[in-house]
Amino acid sequence: MLSTSLPLFTIGYATILLTRIGWSAFIGIPLIAIIVPVINCLSSYNGNIAKDINKFKEQRVQMTTDMIEGIKYIKLYGWELAFEKIIGESRHK
Repeated sequence: MLSTSLPLFTIGYATILLTRIGWSAFIGIPLIAIIVPVINCLSSYNGNIAKDINKFKEQRVQMTTDMIEGIKYIKLYGWELAFEKIIGESRHK
């Protein structure tokens, strides 16, 4: 969507800058053309990081849910420390 709206975005801002500032706006127009793709790349990179974080978060939440559902057996067999270690490793990831 950004690639189709970028020319309209640039033309619109160029028009606004030219009417408000004058010919010195030609300095700002190339900056806009450079900054918008950079922001797009950074957003994509941030989205990929968030996706990886959510994957680990989902695993940790599932493990915690399983532990809470089976708390009776964990207490019965004395597995508290083992599960604490597993969840701690998952949090560290």
